[in-house]
Amino acid sequence: MAAAIENAIYTYRLTAVYDLREWDEAAESYLDILDDEKSMCAHCGRLHAKVYEVTREQDGAIFTLGSSCSRKHLSGWEPEKEEVRRLAKEAEKLAKSRAHQKLLDLAAPIVAEVAALIVPEIISVGTKYGHPAYGMANSAVSIPCRDGLTEERRRCCIDIWKREQVRLHVQSIENDRKRQKVQAIVCGELGV
Repeated sequence: MAAAIENAIYTYRLTAVYDLREWDEAAESYLDILDDEKSMCAHCGRLHAKVYEVTREQDGAIFTLGSSCSRKHLSGWEPEKEEVRRLAKEAEKLAKSRAHQKLLDLAAPIVAEVAALIVPEIISVGTKYGHPAYGMANSAVSIPCRDGLTEERRRCCIDIWKREQVRLHVQSIENDRKRQKVQAIVCGELGV
């Protein structure tokens, strides 16, 4: 009888924490998740957005459990809080990385399009603040040039024009924060 009880004692190891929700970098929070995207707990059968992957060390069996079910399903075993925190941070870091990659994927074609644009000729557009001003035709760019159109002011004019083009390309992104983040990424990639 003692041998049967001894064989029934298992040890478990928390191998991963999964948060199946998608991180929205613009909102800086997780998005809601549909039930068909959730994982079913091996113990209670309920659907969970955040689950623990637990491995039984004796035979390598893997269980996917809701965070509150490990104690009930695994005979009182509970993962160490520090390990849960560490793995949860890894899961969040991965979710944030995927979200940032989505913004980079949105930004990449805009970078290519703006970089491929032919920079229009810089022309005199009158005066601004009592100084000659220069800009581009069909553009809102207008910069005062107290010392005339120096190379530095020429570069400034081109950079402002490129930022204007970026702003025009991202204006179709409805979410303000997402639009701002994509715009910042594009401007960073273009060096403007």
